[in-house]
Amino acid sequence: MKTAQLSIAASVLLLACSETPEVLADTTDTSDATDASDAIAQGTDGITSRPALSVADQLIECVEDQGGGVSEAELFVISDGAVKRYSRSMNRAQDMCPQGMPDCALGWRDDRIALYFRLPSGESRASSIDLETLTIDKHKIDDAGARSRASGICTSSPLPDGITID
Repeated sequence: MKTAQLSIAASVLLLACSETPEVLADTTDTSDATDASDAIAQGTDGITSRPALSVADQLIECVEDQGGGVSEAELFVISDGAVKRYSRSMNRAQDMCPQGMPDCALGWRDDRIALYFRLPSGESRASSIDLETLTIDKHKIDDAGARSRASGICTSSPLPDGITID
């Protein structure tokens, strides 16, 4: 693998997991495996940069309870209809995927925020955020083909003061 590709992949993984490391609970329910396969199979197809309907500027924070008092937060900013990853520590929203990187997208699929990326190892991840119910569904198929699914609750709030949006 070329160093540049590895560096880009590492950047995507770092951005995708910038707030806390992602750990998804394994599931044995075959419907979850089918959902993961369907979510992953869609890949970047149908993910657009703008929503079909007007969406207010806002910060979306999704939290997954991992048990034992541990939780994971994923943060997104919607600004002028565009979706960006948000780093609270830097108070900055930016694109998740380096320009031109294949198999990586963050945007809209119908009326949901959609995120998809595939690592050079072959692991694929897809997430979908429903702004109406403020829930997130996350799917992962690792490089060995093991499937997992997790979900969480999201909140919406105004954009933080002083935010930088790239």
